[in-house]
Amino acid sequence: MSLENQPDSPLPHAGWLRLWPVAMLPLIASAATRGFWAPDEPRYGEIAREIFRSGSVLVLHLCGDLYPDKPPLLFWLAGVFGSLTDWSEFAMRVPSLLTMAGTAWLTQRFALAWWSRREAIWAPILFLATVQATWLGGRLQIDPLLVFFCTAALFAATDGGRGSPLTMGRAVVTGLCLGIGGLAKGPVAWSNVGLVILVWHLLRGRLGTERRPFVRALPGLAVVAILAAGPAVAWALTAIAEEPSLKPHYLFHQHLSRVTHARNHAGPFWQPTQDMLMNAMPWTLPAIAMLGIVIHRWRAASVDAGAWRAGTWLLTILVFFSLIATKRELYLMPALPTVGLLAARWIVLQQGAARPERGWRAVALPSTILLAVVGLGGCVAFLFESSFPVGTPEIDGLVGRGLVFGVPTLVLGLLALRAAWRYRPAAWAGYQTGAWVTMGTLGALMVFPALDEVKCARSLGAILAARPECPETIPCFGVSPEAFRFYSGRPTVKVGGKEGRKIVDRAYRTEGQEFLALISRKRHKDLTKRVRAGLVVLHEQRLGRRTVRLIGRDPSPSGPSRSSPPWAR
Repeated sequence: MSLENQPDSPLPHAGWLRLWPVAMLPLIASAATRGFWAPDEPRYGEIAREIFRSGSVLVLHLCGDLYPDKPPLLFWLAGVFGSLTDWSEFAMRVPSLLTMAGTAWLTQRFALAWWSRREAIWAPILFLATVQATWLGGRLQIDPLLVFFCTAALFAATDGGRGSPLTMGRAVVTGLCLGIGGLAKGPVAWSNVGLVILVWHLLRGRLGTERRPFVRALPGLAVVAILAAGPAVAWALTAIAEEPSLKPHYLFHQHLSRVTHARNHAGPFWQPTQDMLMNAMPWTLPAIAMLGIVIHRWRAASVDAGAWRAGTWLLTILVFFSLIATKRELYLMPALPTVGLLAARWIVLQQGAARPERGWRAVALPSTILLAVVGLGGCVAFLFESSFPVGTPEIDGLVGRGLVFGVPTLVLGLLALRAAWRYRPAAWAGYQTGAWVTMGTLGALMVFPALDEVKCARSLGAILAARPECPETIPCFGVSPEAFRFYSGRPTVKVGGKEGRKIVDRAYRTEGQEFLALISRKRHKDLTKRVRAGLVVLHEQRLGRRTVRLIGRDPSPSGPSRSSPPWAR
């Protein structure tokens, strides 16, 4: 009997399909409650701001220097939203929020094409309620754009997941999606989509896809290739014509070099699998369980084509990024919709079964127990408040707030545990999703504003902007300059190593009383004795793991007094 005809599992009303935007709440709360946090957000925000301040749209700059590492799409979009809102952080994150919502909608469309409304209700919710989607979806980040355009390209190429032969109209849409994805993050968009389509083509007999002579598909594939490469290639060549020094970066270092050599992100071949297991939480085990069912039944006469497609989609991306030299968990985000699809299918299959499948509790309980423990930790954190140093910025004021998100998370986690123990799959998934959304939303509203004081450079940037000194450049020794330039508008530049000490020394001599610098406490002792003798610390503040000092010239003729602390002498 099919699931649709089972009396204990009626077909849901179509209105339930519109429930998934609730899972966007943690992403929206995250985007609205904090400034830019290192490492990526201040850098991307400053690049977007410099596009509009300098007028250089094609050649990107960061703190006045060339920035050849990323294509321009995110910076164009964030710059437009930022320029219209006086550089509001939330506004600059709107492209990420919109593309995450678009990916969730496409995930639902895939589920509808492959299965039924029940899977379509769960799939977008489970996609959004994962670690990686919750953390990155509300940030100023490239990857939400990448995952949307990759998913949209797969959706167009397969006729909404139905696997129909590629028509010329869908070839145009597929190529445009890949072209825009290339402008977001380069050739990685093409590999994420092209390899998956290739695998689906090789498995077309098992997936029930209509066989079609390859020659008949060549015109459509040519259109896809031209439109996919066109935007990124046109931008790169135009930028190279304007700035010839970008040629080695855009023609080799930023794509082929990343495949063959890991300059910054080396790792073992199993690292992508390890990253995916963590990023897919709390739905890792349900997705793995569904993959196991697919593999176990691969010889069955009536194969679950949708589960096959989702499984091969995930495994193809995972294998590819395990083989290349560079290992970054961000590269795996285009596979994240498959977690929602596979987990949703597994939940519905459990819901339609007459009795629990073997291993049900082993799959359902671990993540639920973890959520309940997190909720319990929030509830009892105030009991250990005396264990924390008084006045510690990261802790002060946060312990009491744990009850706000801890209580509802614990209650929903316990309800999910009871549903899992009693074998009620739909109730278990609903309570667990509710616990995740509640924890993410209230956690962002309660915790992020306090953490913002030690993770965002906004307050120190305001102090820097208010200083009366007007140096030509402000060296940043041991700290990154982009956040301070974004929030202050001052000409901060990065210096480091032995050369950095010389640059600070030169600025001290040439700027006179206009001298300002930002330096980490660790690097302060690396300055020459003569420079340290003539400096005062104007402000000191902790940012992340570093303590940053704003230093300037001592205005008194005799230098620092005997009562000054040792680090100011």
